[in-house]
Amino acid sequence: MRILKNIIAVFLSVQATFSFGKTPASVLNSTSEIVHVLSISEGLVSPLRIAIGADDVIFVADYSAQKIHKFNLDGISIGEIKLPVKPLAMVVSDQKQFLVGDSQGYVQVFSDNGVLMKPGPNPFGLSNLPVDAVFTPDARLFLVDSKNKAIKIFSESGNLIQSFGSDRMVFPTCIAFDHLNKRMLIAEHAGLASSAEINDLIFAYDLNGNFLTSFGKFGNKPGQFHRIQGIAVDHSGHILAADPFQGNITILSQNGEYITTIGAYGSEPGQLKMPMDLAVDSRNRLWVTSMNSGRVEVFDLGDPATQVAEESITTFTPGTALLQNFPNPFHKGTWIPFILHENSAITIRIYNDVGSLVRTIELGVLPAGLYDSKAKAAYWDGSNNRGEQLASGIYFYKFTANNFSAMKRMILLK
Repeated sequence: MRILKNIIAVFLSVQATFSFGKTPASVLNSTSEIVHVLSISEGLVSPLRIAIGADDVIFVADYSAQKIHKFNLDGISIGEIKLPVKPLAMVVSDQKQFLVGDSQGYVQVFSDNGVLMKPGPNPFGLSNLPVDAVFTPDARLFLVDSKNKAIKIFSESGNLIQSFGSDRMVFPTCIAFDHLNKRMLIAEHAGLASSAEINDLIFAYDLNGNFLTSFGKFGNKPGQFHRIQGIAVDHSGHILAADPFQGNITILSQNGEYITTIGAYGSEPGQLKMPMDLAVDSRNRLWVTSMNSGRVEVFDLGDPATQVAEESITTFTPGTALLQNFPNPFHKGTWIPFILHENSAITIRIYNDVGSLVRTIELGVLPAGLYDSKAKAAYWDGSNNRGEQLASGIYFYKFTANNFSAMKRMILLK
């Protein structure tokens, strides 16, 4: 609680002079504009954390009100859950249960209607300021334990598997699962470190806790940060980081290269006053908690197929290519974009995580061109060859075009 108040006090001392108009907030690439589309304030006091369930329900943890608010994709309130604690961290399981971390160091499990599911001893052990958490597709929980400078991995039942990160991080604040690169992205709170300790502020680890790389410098220049309190990955693999000190969201490439900044300091709809957390929905829209204005702001990040296609064209030499499906993860269906260098007979085969063929999609012979939109890309509805809906999990799609073949991974969430 004291740390949260200190962060707020420091932020309020900053005199911001940014402006935010009604035109698109920024441009991600030459064809995809980021536009503010929604501002939500109903019932909110100090929205801190945000999560999106598999059924596209938006959950907002309200710190001061001790509630979890529920909204649909149109921003309409569909209920709330009263909590006995002030939530610092919140994550939603596939069973629609909530894991809530509080300022006392406990992580507790609540049902969809707010009932404490596991009373008695804390099922996830005592942590020193648990501020964020995320589930992996195999149901492991990665918990940010800030004061212990560590990320703890728990089994679904609450057993501690391992801890990592204390050798590199000073005060980790947030975590996101990068579904495209199968890694964890963890951000550092540079404001609580001495200048000698400040290095990169975003760390990437594999799912076994092994360090991969780091990026994101401390500073005031574009692409630099003062604080990072929330982090997410969009459907194109872009990294989005919320900086409450600067009052904006920075967008980076998968490799940590600066792309653009969206948002500006303020209390009006579309502006951000202490952005603390963010999440991306199935429509590739960014939901941001603006804590000190008591709002959630929503930005349309544009068509992920266009973004992926443009980035792929700059990466690959001209020729046939398979692009990443979108949305990913997906719930009801997903599009598979690709590029054809010449007229080709197209077949897409989908395999489960043990290598069994579950679906074959024959597209016939298609002319050369860019198949990157919903109107042109291949579509898979998540069913097998018998029309039966498949279970949640990791799937692989193999693309064959004449003598060319390539394979990518995707995640189905029910």
